[in-house]
Amino acid sequence: MITLRDMHSSEFLDYKNIFVDEYAKDLSVNYGHTLEQATVLAESSYAEHFPNNRPKADNVIMCIEADKQTVGYIPKPLEDAGISKSRGD
Repeated sequence: MITLRDMHSSEFLDYKNIFVDEYAKDLSVNYGHTLEQATVLAESSYAEHFPNNRPKADNVIMCIEADKQTVGYIPKPLEDAGISKSRGD
């Protein structure tokens, strides 16, 4: 069975590594940056959207699980998730 759940704070480093790697590859292949340039851009983007390795208040990162194993991540803006921006973590 596939389920979605909120990401635990202990999982953000794993997410960061995957995000930076995949986004850097995308920037390199699709926009002609060297992999080194693309990695710097991807790390900068992550830092902008996830200060202190936490999403900004207007984002939620969901873990996609299959058979209780994390198989992916999906960012979801709070407006789409139906969650109030004033939620306290």
